[in-house]
Formats: sequence, structure tokens, C-alpha cells
Amino acid sequence: MLQLLYYSVPINSERCGFVSTLSNLSRDEEIITRGSLSWFFLVPRAALALFFLFSGFLGLVREKDLRSSSLLILIAILIMAPGLIKMKTTELVLTSRRLYGHYGLINTKTLDTPLNKINTVSVSSGLWGKLFGYGTIHTTSSSGEYRFTGLQSPNVFRDAVMDQIDRFERERSKQQAMDFADVLKMR
Repeated sequence: MLQLLYYSVPINSERCGFVSTLSNLSRDEEIITRGSLSWFFLVPRAALALFFLFSGFLGLVREKDLRSSSLLILIAILIMAPGLIKMKTTELVLTSRRLYGHYGLINTKTLDTPLNKINTVSVSSGLWGKLFGYGTIHTTSSSGEYRFTGLQSPNVFRDAVMDQIDRFERERSKQQAMDFADVLKMR
């Protein structure tokens, strides 16, 4: 795990998602932080899958019933597959100028929004999410609404986004003031 710049949202440095290969970052744009999915959001799926897996192996060992045991093991795999696919295909990245997000394997949704176009960033989490530190980040921008579920430390990521929006707006206002001053000097 690696930590970037200002915030302590863990970053999985081995991941090579769409942002890692994104070549359209501007010259002065830098990645501030990345949101990563928490393994804890897989716990309910894993518990159910383990039940089917254990039942399948138990049927295979005790009753030598290959057909029903294979079916139970297949069900366990099918229960875990969507969660694992989600872990590999979801990415959320905050840069100094934009918020990038991507989720889905077959039915994908991509977020690429400048910070000044973000309307809201909110967090929700249930009981398990509060206990284990994961939740859902909801973002609303001029281009649509996006939900990233199962994110680790969602409040920290939301605070990072809000701080970066404030920083971006201050820099933009400062640049506009300098540009206006330059225009006045030219007269």
C-alpha cells in the first residue's frame, strides 16, 4: 500500500486501471489520491460462498456425490465472481483538476469531471460499512450521477475531493485576478 500527497486513503500501487494508462493528464495535473475498494464489502458474499463450498466438499467426502457437490462448488464460485470482478474493475481517482471514476466490466460507466463541475459529493454506509470502514460515495456533476460502492475510507476520500475543489477554486480565482491585472496594465 502506498499513500499519496495529502490524504491517507490507501492506494494499491500494483493496479493498472484505466487511470494508470491515461495519457491525457495535462502537464500541470497530478494525481492527488485514489479510492480503493475495501475487502470487507465482500464478507457477506464470502460467508455465503463458504457455506456452499463447505457443503459441496462435505457432500463429496461423505456421500461421494460428484454431481451435487460440483453444483454447490459452482454456486460458491458464482456468488464470489461478481464481487471479485467489481474489485478489479472499479477505480476512483482525484487529480488536481478532475475526478475520474470507472466501474463495470460489461456494462461500464465512466466519470471524467472537472472539479468545478462537481455539484455534490456525499457518503452513505450501512451498519457493516460503519463497523469496517467502507461505504458508498455518491457524486453529482453536470454530466450525471455516479455511485461507487464498497470504497475504503469514503469520508476521507470525500474530504479530499472537497479540499481539492476549494484549492482548485482559489487557484482559479487567483489566476483570473492576475489575468485581469495584466489586462489593466496593458491599457
